[in-house]
Amino acid sequence: MELSVELWNKLDRQQKQREAATREKLCQDIAATEAPLPEELAVAVERVFITQFRDVMRFHRGYPLAERRDSYRTSLSILS
Repeated sequence: MELSVELWNKLDRQQKQREAATREKLCQDIAATEAPLPEELAVAVERVFITQFRDVMRFHRGYPLAERRDSYRTSLSILS
C-alpha cells in the first residue's frame, strides 16, 4: 500500500481531530474537579505536551490562584 499525499493528509487531519477531542475532554474534566487533581487526571495532564500544559490547566479552578501566586513571586524576586 502506497501512502499518497491525499491519504497522508486525511490521516493527519483525523489524528489532529482525535488530539483536539482528547484535549477538550481533558479540559472539561479539569474544570469539573476540585484541587488537588485526582491521581488519574494528574497522570493524564502529565502526558500533555509542555506547550499545551498551561492551556489545559487554565480550566482548573485553582488556576487564577496559581497565577496570582506566580505574580507575587515575581514581584518579590524583583524587590529582592
